[in-house]
Amino acid sequence: MKLAAAATVFYLCAPALADPPPSPPSSIKVHFALRDAPAAPQTFDVVVAPSAPCATVDQKQPDHEIALTACASNRLLDLRWYSRTAAGEYRSQSSIALAHGTTAQLGSGDGPRLEVTIP
Repeated sequence: MKLAAAATVFYLCAPALADPPPSPPSSIKVHFALRDAPAAPQTFDVVVAPSAPCATVDQKQPDHEIALTACASNRLLDLRWYSRTAAGEYRSQSSIALAHGTTAQLGSGDGPRLEVTIP
């Protein structure tokens, strides 16, 4: 009987003794490289963190406009971006894994391409 009681206590307490899940990093750097011909490639770096989960980049010039928003939530990086050149406009919304080493290529096959890297 004592053995059954000890096994029950161990069974109930074992999950509490297990290692906790890894906590997300305090801040994460995100690197963007936007390629949109005929404009030269543009690169931007932002940081997202629990205290500031969203970061934005806005660039307006007479011949082009870029807007990027990155928000960290639930181990995902939610991305919204916009590019305008004389050739046209492109808008996109995506989510990628929020993990170091993640790289994603987003965009149009023959238009703007956004490379997102989480180093």
